[in-house]
Amino acid sequence: MNFKNKGFTLIELMVAMTLFVVIVGAIGTIFITSLQSQRRSIAFQNVFNQTSYLMEYMSRSLRMAKTETAALTCLSAENKNYELTRSNKGIKFINSQNVCQEFYFDTVSKRLKEAKGGAQEQFLTSENSQVTAFNIAVVDGAGLQPKITFLISIKRIGSKAELNSPMEFQTTLSQRRLNVQ
Repeated sequence: MNFKNKGFTLIELMVAMTLFVVIVGAIGTIFITSLQSQRRSIAFQNVFNQTSYLMEYMSRSLRMAKTETAALTCLSAENKNYELTRSNKGIKFINSQNVCQEFYFDTVSKRLKEAKGGAQEQFLTSENSQVTAFNIAVVDGAGLQPKITFLISIKRIGSKAELNSPMEFQTTLSQRRLNVQ
């Protein structure tokens, strides 16, 4: 009998199907992992961009602060540049337009706020983010140029826990105008 093999054996078919399933599964896993990484990257990038702008805005305002005069319109003492407020969770100063300005951490909303010249307070952070820590240190004294260090720990608010990791930002600055009498 002379038979010609014109097909596959059951073993060959099972091996081919197993390889196909393994390869498709691996490609699917790689695709899903890359999508999750992209989501995480975009979430971190959004928080980073917002916080970077916030840090730049606060730094610029604090660098341009003016010294309190004898009139005591903003700060509690004459010749002060900055004053810590709200149990060291805020800082008050006279800005470059001679307006009393304050940056502070609102413990109720867990966001940073700005109060400027008695006007309506404004949120500085997005409602999609939560400030987990805001610390300010002022080094000031006789014969010293004031130096401010502030740290912001912020995280995204969302339903996916892996996208909500806190990020910390810190900067140190000094006043642009020298305290020269």
